[in-house]
Amino acid sequence: MRHLPRWLRHAVVWPPLTLWLPYPFYNRGHSAHHVNFHLTHPERDDESAYHSAPAWAGYGPVRRWIYIANQTIAFRVVLGPFLRLWKLARFEAGRVRAGDFSRLPTWGWHALSVAPVLYFVIGICGMGFGEYLLYVVYPGMMLGSLRTFTEHRWADTPHERVAIVESNVVFGLLYLFNNLHHVHHRAPTMPWYEIPVYFRRHRAEVLAANGHFYYRGYGEIVRRHLFRPVFTPVHPAW
Repeated sequence: MRHLPRWLRHAVVWPPLTLWLPYPFYNRGHSAHHVNFHLTHPERDDESAYHSAPAWAGYGPVRRWIYIANQTIAFRVVLGPFLRLWKLARFEAGRVRAGDFSRLPTWGWHALSVAPVLYFVIGICGMGFGEYLLYVVYPGMMLGSLRTFTEHRWADTPHERVAIVESNVVFGLLYLFNNLHHVHHRAPTMPWYEIPVYFRRHRAEVLAANGHFYYRGYGEIVRRHLFRPVFTPVHPAW
């Protein structure tokens, strides 16, 4: 895929099959996420599940309980998608209220991109909109919540903040081998199908570099953190 023109690579992943997130926002946020020094930073890393101490101090008891519960598999997978949508809506509404309309054109293009997806789903496939949300969009967000649940944690060195989940080939293919997440951060332009080969060849080196931040598979993560928080949501350093 690396030899393909940039516009074609973007066109392949542009259709918003999950409906809710415009690709340019994801691409921009994920690029910022790959500034490894800022990994887990509550403000600079869009994918961080941590909160700064000043922000935490301003939360009420219900909001604190929600964010603590969000550190368990049971909450993150089942209700986490709704929390993510709420945070996105709150963030976008806040920008508009502040007079910042710079993101609205992207939302306009996103709406135009959603239209042919829904035309295909509803008009051609005959699936109801509610069925698509229930059987495709929501399960997709649940699976994404499982993959990202404990990809990152705070550590003094950036590479020790990125996990390896050595799962089976089914989950590997489902997640395009991003379960071997430390490899993805070491070489973010590496094609997904080369990741498991690289990991097998450099397994000891990879695990030494990430401080053995390692899980045997998602079953282990579920057993350990179904109802037990994976970490305290207040960031210990930022």
